[in-house]
Amino acid sequence: MKKILGIVVLGLFFAGSASSLPMIGFKKINTLLEEGYELHSTNIIESGYYQYNLISDGSGSKFRLITCVYSVEKHVATCWIP
Repeated sequence: MKKILGIVVLGLFFAGSASSLPMIGFKKINTLLEEGYELHSTNIIESGYYQYNLISDGSGSKFRLITCVYSVEKHVATCWIP
């Protein structure tokens, strides 16, 4: 019985893994806002790095959520599609 429970727990653990894809092409956060995305939340990850979560209604070919990390030192934002 313990073995079956262990297998079920491990199966659920590995089934919950998530991945994300980097956005192809360079887009600024302001460009995404102009395309209809709304700023959902911001976080300070560590000193000099800010995380922006942008959401949309999902209409057309838009993704519902885009996460961007902005580096103050490099003046570059890297965005991912979860």
